Amino acid sequence: MTLAILLAPHIEREKVKIRKQKVFSYRFITDKNSGLLFNARYNYNTFLKETSRKKRLRGNNIVISCDISNFYDRLNLHRLNSTLLSYPSLKGQQDCIELINQLLLYWSNRDSYGLPVGSNASRIFAEAELTNIDKYLEDHKIMFCRFVDDYRIFAKNTSEAYQIMSLLTSRLQKEGLFFNASKLQLARTQKENISNKDNEKEAPLEDTHVEPRNTPNNTPLWRIINSYSGEIPLKFRQLSDRQIEKYKGIDFSKLILKLKAENYAMPSDISTLINSFVAQKKWTDTSQVLKTIINLQPQSLPVITDAIRKNKEAIFENNGATKEQIFDMLKPLLEEEENPEYIKIYIIRFLGMFPDLNSTYIFNYYVSLRRDAGNYIGRATLDIIYTNRKYLTRNDCLTLKELIKRADIFEKRAILRILNEKLPREERNAFAKNINMNESDIFLKALCKNKHSK
Repeated sequence: MTLAILLAPHIEREKVKIRKQKVFSYRFITDKNSGLLFNARYNYNTFLKETSRKKRLRGNNIVISCDISNFYDRLNLHRLNSTLLSYPSLKGQQDCIELINQLLLYWSNRDSYGLPVGSNASRIFAEAELTNIDKYLEDHKIMFCRFVDDYRIFAKNTSEAYQIMSLLTSRLQKEGLFFNASKLQLARTQKENISNKDNEKEAPLEDTHVEPRNTPNNTPLWRIINSYSGEIPLKFRQLSDRQIEKYKGIDFSKLILKLKAENYAMPSDISTLINSFVAQKKWTDTSQVLKTIINLQPQSLPVITDAIRKNKEAIFENNGATKEQIFDMLKPLLEEEENPEYIKIYIIRFLGMFPDLNSTYIFNYYVSLRRDAGNYIGRATLDIIYTNRKYLTRNDCLTLKELIKRADIFEKRAILRILNEKLPREERNAFAKNINMNESDIFLKALCKNKHSK
């Protein structure tokens, strides 16, 4: 405990400032004469009151309630050690930090994970672990409140809410942490009843086709179950005859107007929209449906693009949307860094189905792709380039030869496979020989030998 108190003022200095009213857990008091360890004004009740206040603010139409799964048990002690060592004000305290690290490792039986639950020392160190997460949210201008690992995050609509959750999920994974999917909730703010003391106990709506459970004032609220638990739908399943009859009974125009007016949609709403669109063959509304999904819930883009792909002949014959209109709506999503990688992969695959219009764009997209854009988007783009390799020019091949230097091992294999098909024999063999000499990967060597011997 003594070691924790020695570091506590430095940890408090690194936390989000009190005046910003964002972090309410265990605010250390630096005044030695106070007789208290933590500021009693900042507690869970203060956290709930500030959450209620932020719900009233214009533009905060959605509130996300979430906490970190098994936070104390999953906290990585080596990452905590690195976090403390990174504080500028603790540069002269390396011995103290190392001693704390050794004590925690001893307590965890050298397991490298976990803090003792219930002690004030653990609370101080837990706050240190979350300072980087808080700063990440601030850097992205995301409005939030936090008490220990319990977050309330605010967004203007469901599209922004899902984008925030994707960002935060990715950031937490870097720390070896994950959200508790069973407690992850998303709800509309109730500005007219914001003084209700029970507004933190929000009743959920299951992420399925069932009626919402209502709060005491009959306002339906929602709970996200599948969206961040590895069960995001990625394919459009052809409707059965029974489903077609069911969705033909939906007032499609009324549904579109309702979603636009409320600027709010749950997965079940989008599922109904897509199924009604296909069942009623509303091909002339393709652009409108796609735009609605982009604006309200872009996580469903894989499903709608798959539905368009499976009905593309009927859609384009009925002038539901020109290919160019669809591409113009999708391309900006590829260029937004904040969008989840899986969405970008499905968009690039969809664009790749129309190489006569998109091959140049897809190639230039790969060339401009940042190395930290994701683990798979580069590979997915190269797969499309290989599939549509007949559209590649010699200049494109020369560009790929240069890009192979910066590519990871998987992209190098994909690039070499393309160049094996496109470069003239002599040039290809010389290039393959150079790769074979400088690379140790057995698959790259096999690709080199395969073509070099011909």
